[in-house]
Amino acid sequence: MAHLKKLPTYFVKDGVRRAAYYTIQAREFRAAGFVEEGAPAEAAPVAPKVPEQPVVAGGDGFEDLMADQLKTELDSMTKAELLEWAEDLGYDLKNALPKAEILAMCKHIENGTRDEQQ
Repeated sequence: MAHLKKLPTYFVKDGVRRAAYYTIQAREFRAAGFVEEGAPAEAAPVAPKVPEQPVVAGGDGFEDLMADQLKTELDSMTKAELLEWAEDLGYDLKNALPKAEILAMCKHIENGTRDEQQ
């Protein structure tokens, strides 16, 4: 915190006015809930805007979000999780394959274009 701009700097709380001559005093007053006299009131925090999703008739605006989330989930899964995910969908992938090949097969399963190349 910088030095006080004017001496004394007055702080107000519930009608009580206190003078601060040192920055440590000002820091203590602020910690106790005092506000610098004549300071502008703090504005309410602005919530970030969420981009609008166009909704197609008969569709769901979250379909694209869910597809992107699933792709991210597949990329972050371990080899064992990928094998379990494929098994839950009824595919038996070989455990001896490297993770990169298993991930590629899982992405093909996800897209519905799995090649029968085992």
